[in-house]
Amino acid sequence: MLFCSRSVAVSIFACQIICLSLVPKPVSAFFQDGLTFSGFKVNSQVKLSESYTDNLLQDGENQVNTFKTLINPNVSLSKTYGLNSVDLGYGFAHSNYSAKGRDKITDHMFHLNSTLDFNTQHRLKLSSAYDIMHEERGKDYSIGYGELLKKPTENKTLSLKSVYTFGSPSAQANIDLTVGYYEILWEKLSFNDLNTELPAANSIIDLSADREHEITSIGSVFRYKTGAYTEVNASIDFNIVNYHHPTGLIDDRDSDERSAFIGFKWQGSALTTGFINLGYSSKVFDNRARSDERGGRWQLGVIWKPLTYSNFDFSSAQSVSEAKGQGSYIKNTNYNASWHHQWLNRLSTKLSTSIMTDEYGDSNREDDVEIYSASLLYKMSNNLAFTASIEHQTRSSNIESVEFSENNISVTMTFAL
Repeated sequence: MLFCSRSVAVSIFACQIICLSLVPKPVSAFFQDGLTFSGFKVNSQVKLSESYTDNLLQDGENQVNTFKTLINPNVSLSKTYGLNSVDLGYGFAHSNYSAKGRDKITDHMFHLNSTLDFNTQHRLKLSSAYDIMHEERGKDYSIGYGELLKKPTENKTLSLKSVYTFGSPSAQANIDLTVGYYEILWEKLSFNDLNTELPAANSIIDLSADREHEITSIGSVFRYKTGAYTEVNASIDFNIVNYHHPTGLIDDRDSDERSAFIGFKWQGSALTTGFINLGYSSKVFDNRARSDERGGRWQLGVIWKPLTYSNFDFSSAQSVSEAKGQGSYIKNTNYNASWHHQWLNRLSTKLSTSIMTDEYGDSNREDDVEIYSASLLYKMSNNLAFTASIEHQTRSSNIESVEFSENNISVTMTFAL
């Protein structure tokens, strides 16, 4: 197999999102009043960033150092109609690398969300996103082989989700019913797009066709308030994963996924806020030649705030994600910790670390990833902030070709209206 893969650690992102939803916005956050246009509230933000990396391709032997300039503006329009609301937005991110002959990437992100409140006991949330993105060379499918790609490969993703809630917000019990759909399509990548020579007969083979897949999901969450600031919940989810296989380069990876969790969440205690979900999941392949994955899973996050201006965040999760070129799936286990401290009204710092293990099903490959970072944020005004950060990342593996270390330094200006 030409391309290797690693987990994108989606579970880390999920833990962070849940943690953020439990905590008030920090002092350093923007206080956007927004503009008004034809009855819509307009919020916009522009990020300008200059960064330096000593290993663009995340390659243990072919280390390319480069500066990277990023411009990332986005705008959203929102409007409230009584208890109903709508929100739509667009943003793009343009990256320009200074290394000779290196890449220029422009990603586009669209979203449209709405909330419909039929009465106090029936609510419906609809969300959709369409993204045109690029996979940087040396990441995901091209781990260890970034130099073979002439340019980053484009992909397009569509995400749809609807959540129906029964029960008023103040009720002791609520239940959510969720239906979702996700699809990813890839720009055609053939041997002609690689820095290698192969017989003409092989040059037209589409290497990215077998990455394309769709996921249809349905689930339910039951929540019960045990106190003013505590809640127990139970959830079940079913996913159907279907791959598009026009070339038949790999065996069928269609599968059915099932998961069930029981959780507890608390908020507003003197020192801590957090959640813990414990459960079980399974991934069963249609192709019996592939190994199924079953086992216990967890998601947890705790925010400890010993001082009003200082807090420690801890999170951990174990999840199973789709493989990216090697193996049948990736089982990711991660542990994350960070310390946020507000030194002055406009000055704060953050130290964080993440430790991850990726196990590749139907493969002997196992990766260990460690990420350490430090950042300094200065809020010049309610609309303007500057961030300086440094990050060190390493990956060790029993596959020598995917090992690497990287150092990254960046300075970012964020301006919001």
